[in-house]
Amino acid sequence: MKFKIIDDDSNFSVQLKYDLYVHFQDYVNIEDIEILTNDFYKINLIDTDVIFIDIDLEKFDGIELSTQIRNIYPAIIIIFISSHENLVFNTLVVRPFQFIRKSKYNEDKYIVFRLLKKHLDMYYRNIVLTIKGRMVKINITKIIYCISLGHELTIHTESRDYVIAKSILQFLNLLDSTNFVQIQRNVIINLSYSKEVTKKFVLLSPNYKFNIGRKYQKNLLEYYKKYLLTK
Repeated sequence: MKFKIIDDDSNFSVQLKYDLYVHFQDYVNIEDIEILTNDFYKINLIDTDVIFIDIDLEKFDGIELSTQIRNIYPAIIIIFISSHENLVFNTLVVRPFQFIRKSKYNEDKYIVFRLLKKHLDMYYRNIVLTIKGRMVKINITKIIYCISLGHELTIHTESRDYVIAKSILQFLNLLDSTNFVQIQRNVIINLSYSKEVTKKFVLLSPNYKFNIGRKYQKNLLEYYKKYLLTK
């Protein structure tokens, strides 16, 4: 698991990094918490799980930057940090997880950290696969889609593909998550990456489009409704 702090206030970022490490040692090592204080247009968030981002970045609008991030990484957890409490409502367009007020930092951090721990325990589950005789740990939130060809299943994640010998049904049982749904005889998608869902096709971020088999259309729409109600 990886956290990133996006804030041009270095002193605050260092304090937040320390506090995150103290409270989330069971989830991350100290090197898994990265501070980014500049070059925000070059941010690489592949395999990042949680970002803490200031709204008022130097020469950057944190809300606009977060919107761009959300479009590319729809499953990422966004927590805003700001001295401008009046902008809390403006951040809702990005669907943030929480908001930390810098003026009330010591008060807010305990509430937000507790909620974040609860969320991670519930949704950020790892599975272990055996690939070419080697055991590999994958966080299921990083899986975008899976395609079965013959006796092999290709798992497409944000950073790479994995190929295993499992059927669609076996892998769905292993995932054990309502975010994953079968849309063709040989295709599973993760609804967390959905940008558009219709009766006939689904568009996944960043730009993957799949047709929906007639047999699976009703089931997909039911799953999608449940997914939206939980977000």
